[in-house]
Amino acid sequence: MRTSLSLLLLTSLLHGCEPDPGDCVDEDGDGAGVGDACEFEDCDDTDPDVQECGGEDDDADADGFTADEDCDDDDAEVFPGATERCNGIDDDCDGTVDNDAVDGATRYADADTDTFGDAGTTVVACTSPAGHVADATDCDDANPAVFPGADELCNSVDDDCDASVDEDATDTVTWFADTDGDTFGDAGSSQDACSGPLNHVADSTDCDDAVNTTFPGADELCNGVDDDCDSVIDDSPIDEIMAFADADQDSFGASPGLGLVCSLSLGEVDNGDDCDDADPRAPVPR
Repeated sequence: MRTSLSLLLLTSLLHGCEPDPGDCVDEDGDGAGVGDACEFEDCDDTDPDVQECGGEDDDADADGFTADEDCDDDDAEVFPGATERCNGIDDDCDGTVDNDAVDGATRYADADTDTFGDAGTTVVACTSPAGHVADATDCDDANPAVFPGADELCNSVDDDCDASVDEDATDTVTWFADTDGDTFGDAGSSQDACSGPLNHVADSTDCDDAVNTTFPGADELCNGVDDDCDSVIDDSPIDEIMAFADADQDSFGASPGLGLVCSLSLGEVDNGDDCDDADPRAPVPR
């Protein structure tokens, strides 16, 4: 007979009665008692906090698992098959702490270490494993320069993960309208873009984008127009002529010439063939 049973018998005798050894007496109401009918034996039936008697068949925490099965027989929440939680305890007695915890959080792979995770690669854990983050908004987890809020660049890549490519890029180029198709643009009409919009060029030096013969370097003509966009009209035109004085008004002028001009003035002709410009009857060279 164990010591606890002896104590029970002594107590019973002091009260003037003898208990039946086949009964189970649980004086402290802790689920363990004294007697052959007890499922769990109590080593001190006067203290509800004391249940375990040291045997491998004891269940100190009354969780339905004996000491040899339970990995913590002092905690009724810990036993084989218990729900694992994020608490730093091996709740289910499988030898691993916080594995597959019901209150674990989904973590996302961050392969490029930009602090933004890949929604397609996840684990559930109590704390983020190495290479994982709580964020799931990275649209390219192989490129650290691509993430929500990144600068959009002219590279045909959705840098900021907003599902649009090259919009509002920080490295756009200013393009200028080329309405007349002479490859020179109008500085007063421009558009910023990654590549040239239709009828736009990178040049902005056209002084008249409505005339395709007017642009920097064009041939200057005697037409009252600044053909070459140098801010000077009819300077050194390719169609200017030499003027000669025709004093006798016989339509033949005297050499040397007066100079190159776009148009002849009164008393000027376009030849220097007169041998005597004072006599309209003087013959001219033939």
